[in-house]
Amino acid sequence: MPAYFAIICTDTSQHHIPLSYYYNIELVVITGCSSGLGRETVKNLLATDKYHVVGAVRDVDKMEAVAEVDGFNMDNFHIMECELNSFESVHQFCEDLKEYQMTKPIDRLICNAGGTYLSFQ
Repeated sequence: MPAYFAIICTDTSQHHIPLSYYYNIELVVITGCSSGLGRETVKNLLATDKYHVVGAVRDVDKMEAVAEVDGFNMDNFHIMECELNSFESVHQFCEDLKEYQMTKPIDRLICNAGGTYLSFQ
């Protein structure tokens, strides 16, 4: 690995995936993880210490409270806002995710939120 790469990627702030996890842990993005099946999925993924999970949620404050109550390892969990009813919000989420993940590929995408209910009447 070129030496300059290590210098560029040493930022371990909340804006980027921690360098120590960059190659050793798979990146998972999950929508709708503040309750129900999504919440349980995050709990189980984090319990393995094999995944860095990005939670895409509508209500960041609610997700922060859930993460605290459930004792999520915040070193392996990052919350990002994404309102699936808003194209602008989804676009912004994608831009934020690209910046956060740097060049780390997304290993798993779990689409657990958002639904369209049509009436056929």
